[in-house]
Amino acid sequence: MSLERRLREALHQADHYQPSVDLYARVSRSIEEDRAHRHRLRIGFGAGVAGLVIGAGFLGAVARRDQFGALVFPKWSIQLLLLVFLATCLVALGPAIRRLGQPFLAHIFHISPATGDRFSRLLDLAYYLFFGGKILTAIDLTEAESLVRIGSESVRAAVLEAANFLGLLGLAHAANLLLLPVVGLVFSSVARLVRRRIAGEVAPPVAARARVADRVASGFVIAVLLLALGGALVLIVFLLIGGVN
Repeated sequence: MSLERRLREALHQADHYQPSVDLYARVSRSIEEDRAHRHRLRIGFGAGVAGLVIGAGFLGAVARRDQFGALVFPKWSIQLLLLVFLATCLVALGPAIRRLGQPFLAHIFHISPATGDRFSRLLDLAYYLFFGGKILTAIDLTEAESLVRIGSESVRAAVLEAANFLGLLGLAHAANLLLLPVVGLVFSSVARLVRRRIAGEVAPPVAARARVADRVASGFVIAVLLLALGGALVLIVFLLIGGVN
């Protein structure tokens, strides 16, 4: 068979090629996710600009000049802007953190995706309760009608509260990323143990990697129990010493 005929047959076979449905689905999903990401960025940027404009307009509406000609604001207006800013961060960052962490959580709880989904909901509840309470404690309503300047202690305290909130949010997220693999390791070890007990004699031999993972999980649980016991003993000692004094 000549080279020309081979090329002709190869090209004819290429005409009948059907693309992979799975590949097409992945490419389509990637395009849709990219489009949704750009849409979220546009909405976020627009909301940020609108928030800045509204905040500046609000401060301009409540601002006044004192006897020295300096620009002052009611303290309650600064606290209101702080409340709106922190609440916006809480509502906007929560879904973003969950969306970005969902693949990580699914990988950790791959042995039981339903458990991973329930655990994610519990984390969402803890997130909103904890940081919602932090927002309430950050608001200072003492002497709310007093007038403050831009560089006053009240304004600096509000900025510091906003910075502390964002820093605490980042630290909590980092701690979550560090602890989740350990939680997943303990859960997988317990799930394997339960399944082996249900299987009984027909259970396959334990793999070497699974045995090591079970030992690490057991060590972690024992360490947590010892720390909790030690903390309880220290607390009891302090209470007894305080009662004697």
